[in-house]
Amino acid sequence: MLPEENKALMRRFMEEGLNKHNIALIDEYFAEGFVNHSPMLGQAPDREGLKKAFELYFESCPDLQFIIEDMIAEEDKVVLRVTTRGTNTGPLMGVPPTNRKFEFSTISIVHISNKRITERWNVQDTFGMLQQLDLISIKGMS
Repeated sequence: MLPEENKALMRRFMEEGLNKHNIALIDEYFAEGFVNHSPMLGQAPDREGLKKAFELYFESCPDLQFIIEDMIAEEDKVVLRVTTRGTNTGPLMGVPPTNRKFEFSTISIVHISNKRITERWNVQDTFGMLQQLDLISIKGMS
């Protein structure tokens, strides 16, 4: 696929899958042998683990939205800079809801082959999110 086609595939997945909380589309967009090089703690590094991670996020933050800020494609890889926003109204990894809003940034790199996502590398500001939810703090900082 051409880089522009890969970008369009990612845009569709973000809108139709993530922003509409349609986890079933993971099977459509991600290859059977998909490898997540950055799985959520306790999740398998495959499609099923990715589904479980998004299920947890959507259950804890029903208004969760992903905004693509930048997208760069070259050959078979797409790099995305995404802002994630939501409100924690459900339990998150065993922690009761905080009812706080949060926003954090993520940088993702995906490898696409035969119109399917085959690999994903992800770095997100989890620390910033936990601070905004008032789940962690640093002495001397407010």
